[in-house]
Amino acid sequence: EMLVEALQSLQRQTMREWVCVVTDDSDIDKLRRKNKGAVSGLGDPRIAYYAHEHAGKSKALNDGLTHVQTELVSILDDDDMYPPNALAVCLEYWGRKAPDGGILYGDYLTTQDFVNFQYVQSEPFNRSRLKLTDYITSLVMTTKGIAESVGGWEDVLGHNDDWDFPLKVTRKHTGIYVPEALYIVRQHKGQKQAKRTMAASMEEMRKRIGENYYG
Repeated sequence: EMLVEALQSLQRQTMREWVCVVTDDSDIDKLRRKNKGAVSGLGDPRIAYYAHEHAGKSKALNDGLTHVQTELVSILDDDDMYPPNALAVCLEYWGRKAPDGGILYGDYLTTQDFVNFQYVQSEPFNRSRLKLTDYITSLVMTTKGIAESVGGWEDVLGHNDDWDFPLKVTRKHTGIYVPEALYIVRQHKGQKQAKRTMAASMEEMRKRIGENYYG
């Protein structure tokens, strides 16, 4: 259900010229069949489904990148959504800042019930600050070439791919901050379970930063 709602939020975009690669790394055949059927049921030729081995989110993102034919790439988790104008706003800001920009991000909304929303404000790009805290909580846009040049995404002990990636990209490129809500984060039980395994990943990230791994 959440996957379909995420894809429907993409279909509602005011910017209509997009293609979507769904990368399914489920380790249960029944779930894969369900996901494939859900994508097929949308009847949208812009949405392509691919099944890959179960090896974590970063592997799924990197596998998905191999199927991408466009220059610009935007990431949407299957349990989150885009506001209707998200892609149009991203393109507008990207056009202003290219070619220096490496990643584009913005503010976001959180909700549990789609009735009550909390607006979460990020902050203008500052790489020194990024080494202290992951304020780029949802990567909204980059290019395929940039993603490939830094080796794609990497899970750091199962988490923090969305912190590791911006730090790698901004060795040579800058971040583009958009002061608008570009993402809707849905809070659910699965996220609470994931938090239990976050501590070791955070410790490893701090170690990498302290050793100047990211420059």
